[in-house]
Amino acid sequence: MATQKALMASLSALVLFSACSEEGERVSETDLMALFSGTVRIEFAAARFKGTAGLRADKSAFLSVPGRRDDTGNWWLDGETVCAKWKKTLRGKTTCVALKSLSDGSFTAHNPKSGARLGTLQITKQ
Repeated sequence: MATQKALMASLSALVLFSACSEEGERVSETDLMALFSGTVRIEFAAARFKGTAGLRADKSAFLSVPGRRDDTGNWWLDGETVCAKWKKTLRGKTTCVALKSLSDGSFTAHNPKSGARLGTLQITKQ
């Protein structure tokens, strides 16, 4: 019985470690500043939708989600998070995300408070 418990604990730790390593490394404030210098295009996929966002050097932004109206807004960096406020989307509420970089060059977006994964991003400089 003790051997089974030890084996289960080891397997649980291995699964937990594997899941954490797949999530990548949190992107630092310095790396965010470098990543978002200039204009960038973001292709994103979340649980219920996917689309494209553009974040311009002048801090203006656009959002396009198929089947929904396009939107515009503003974006900024706040420490280790990327924030945006859209005119219509999310009823104009400010939303911030923390990013983790993955080994394939993509990123995952996370709620900075809860850590919940929100979606996957491909970010390219324009």
